[in-house]
Amino acid sequence: MTRNGRERRRDRRRSGVDEHGVLSARIVPGHHARLVDISSGGALMDTPLRMLPGTSVEVRLATRHQQIDIRGEVVRCMVTRVTPLVYRGAVRFDRRLHLFDDREQQIPSREETTRGPL
Repeated sequence: MTRNGRERRRDRRRSGVDEHGVLSARIVPGHHARLVDISSGGALMDTPLRMLPGTSVEVRLATRHQQIDIRGEVVRCMVTRVTPLVYRGAVRFDRRLHLFDDREQQIPSREETTRGPL
């Protein structure tokens, strides 16, 4: 949120498995990550791997029906726990992940689906 109380984020964050459907997350080549939240534009995750802001990473997400590999840029990373050591990193995806895009999942009205070319 901004100082005036408005939400600055473009995309809705999904924070539970019931909400986003992601069963596991990894930073490729194989570092386990715990998804804190995810949207169509990026993800916040906890991992034992230190992710340097400005670097490119590949994130592998597994749902019940598919595996998604997506590249992104680390925008911030900080230590959230010392024992065991856990980093919380934010990754902005290089492309939109439409699986989590509310606008893509809206069903068009009947008029929109039956209207022919103008």
